Amino acid sequence: MKIKICGIKTLAEAKAVCECEFRGKRVDFIGLIFVPSKRQVSTKTAEQIAVLAKSYGIKAAGVFKDLAQAKSVAKMGFLDAVQIYEKVENKAEFSPSQVWQVFSVNDALPKLEGNFDLALFDYKGKELGGNGLSFEWGILDPLRNSRIPYAIAGGLSEKNAKKASKLGCALLDFNSKLENEQGFKESEKIIKVLEQIYS
Repeated sequence: MKIKICGIKTLAEAKAVCECEFRGKRVDFIGLIFVPSKRQVSTKTAEQIAVLAKSYGIKAAGVFKDLAQAKSVAKMGFLDAVQIYEKVENKAEFSPSQVWQVFSVNDALPKLEGNFDLALFDYKGKELGGNGLSFEWGILDPLRNSRIPYAIAGGLSEKNAKKASKLGCALLDFNSKLENEQGFKESEKIIKVLEQIYS
């Protein structure tokens, strides 16, 4: 299972996240948001952060709403994964990035249509993204014996990381619950996440 910390905005924040460690374990992915939001980054900043992350052995995922923008940025080659809020017909168009197709849910599992490497489930709220809220994780039970790799986002924190790690996910996607009042990720919370999962 992999760990992603999403919504990284600056090089300083990225460095702090990448340096978080517990018993030699670090996070696996940082997330860079291209969707209009308070966590949105420019392509230039995203590339700089991705290069920094790679120096720590950490991969970068870009979060997109627009397919055309996702394809364009993926071709630049600095992203390891494209997380997209649209149905993908041909994941090869995003090469060399993996495609993580987002399915926003509440209490029912939707049809998993599309051509993707990973299905990422988040809470269906007013805004794109998990909105800091969790959906009913029990709806994922039918996927446990499937061959579909899946991930969850929304409402994940150091307080429920242990429970979430037992859901059979390929990846856990953390964001707002690990931030301080200024909107930056707190190293102490990230280290607690690592501790919850790896101890």
